[in-house]
Amino acid sequence: NFLTADLDSYTYLKKVSVEGHLYNGFNLLAADLNTTKGDVICYYGNKGDPEPVFLNAG
Repeated sequence: NFLTADLDSYTYLKKVSVEGHLYNGFNLLAADLNTTKGDVICYYGNKGDPEPVFLNAG
């Protein structure tokens, strides 16, 4: 569970992606807000890229 885990958004989605093929299609967004790097938002969908991707502003 991302909300209770002590993982950043990319690491959490990477962990989910390992078993993503076991489930029907889904999309996940996860974010770390107000980090030293600014807001970090990541996306993972189990029917597209095999790895999570960082989303850019805009």
